[in-house]
Amino acid sequence: MPTWLVILLLMELIILALNPNERDYAWMQSLRRPGWLGFHVWSPLIRLACYLGVYLSLLLVHGKDHRWSWVIVYLAVIGLSEAGVSITCQMRSLTLGSSLGAAAGIAALVLAYLIHPSNPLASLALMPFLAWSAVDNLAQLQMKSINGQVMRREPSNPSKVEVAASSPLDPWTPPRGERRPR
Repeated sequence: MPTWLVILLLMELIILALNPNERDYAWMQSLRRPGWLGFHVWSPLIRLACYLGVYLSLLLVHGKDHRWSWVIVYLAVIGLSEAGVSITCQMRSLTLGSSLGAAAGIAALVLAYLIHPSNPLASLALMPFLAWSAVDNLAQLQMKSINGQVMRREPSNPSKVEVAASSPLDPWTPPRGERRPR
């Protein structure tokens, strides 16, 4: 099997393994976003474009020195990024998710710095990922303040956690029999 295909399959395996389920992703999509983030519906395509840049960068680096240690580093960056989305959705925590996303962005920045002397084009191919990482983290930090961080657990399902808005003007309504948190 060609190396480029093995690398692509490894990337896809990580992305699929860490992809949130439909219900958890729907929770994240239901959160309010900052007004400037009107393009959030394009987020999956933007992430795909960023990962294509990471893939191109990895192919350029691996094609030059053929060391699998670089492959592991790149896959770790992708794993951190995908874990940020997954944790945000599964744990209902913008804080944890944005922390992992920031770690992925910092790791990609260090990676771009390390590979730049030997392969400037590979470093340049990481720029969409770095830009989106910054935008995504800024959006998540703003979403945290917009949506509040009042957490509630459903009595019938203690593992289900939802974010309730902390603003009294927010239209969030609690389930029957529960009072709105103040």
